[in-house]
Amino acid sequence: MRTYRIQDHQGNRLNWGFQPQMEAEFARQTFASVGYAEEGELLRPRDFSVLTSNKDFTRNTKSFTFSTRYFKWAGLDVDYRWGTRINYDPPTGVEQFLARRNSLNLSLNLKPVKALDITNTYLLLRLANINGGPGAFNNHILRSKWNYQLTRELSLRVITQYNAVLTSPSFTSLPTTKNLNFDFLITYLLHPGTAVYVGYNSNLENLDPALCARLPGGGCDPNNTALLRTRNQFINDGRLFFVKASYLFRF
Repeated sequence: MRTYRIQDHQGNRLNWGFQPQMEAEFARQTFASVGYAEEGELLRPRDFSVLTSNKDFTRNTKSFTFSTRYFKWAGLDVDYRWGTRINYDPPTGVEQFLARRNSLNLSLNLKPVKALDITNTYLLLRLANINGGPGAFNNHILRSKWNYQLTRELSLRVITQYNAVLTSPSFTSLPTTKNLNFDFLITYLLHPGTAVYVGYNSNLENLDPALCARLPGGGCDPNNTALLRTRNQFINDGRLFFVKASYLFRF
């Protein structure tokens, strides 16, 4: 059981909450827990200019977690939460409001052979209309990391990550953004301090190819510096190739 209370210098109660939780432990590093949290938060006009007075929210979260290393070659971690949460980024001119919340943190670690480690992660945060109406905010992050030890000195690492923020203008002022990143690294490590690294990174985003806000008749609007985004189209906005060498001198 965890409880907390935070006040500002004027005596306003900014945050409070209590969080009971029950845990269970099983064989082979297997754990499970269920929890509940009732929490409050005070938003002030100094924090959000759209507010004309202090606004007090009470939110709750139910949670379930599970973790296991039952098999030596695999590990699984699950953290699922649901309840309510404040929408801090509503449409322009709209005050912050309470939303329905679901989140998932899922991690699967695999070691099919001694030299190979694979870590796959999926993160989800979803906010939706608390009354079940239209409008939502969804954030998806998919990440896969592969480490392969070819020899004692030589290793290869590959990371692929997809990040998408899918939004509805009726629910949030955040834009829809999508990002896809690839990262490759080859390491030759003779001993700590002496190594050669060769890497490459490529990044894609859902940016408008013109990289500017367009005028009705075409062309860029010089008075609008915002970058427009597309719903599905990607452009490569960054590539990096590097070689790094280090040598440790011993005296």
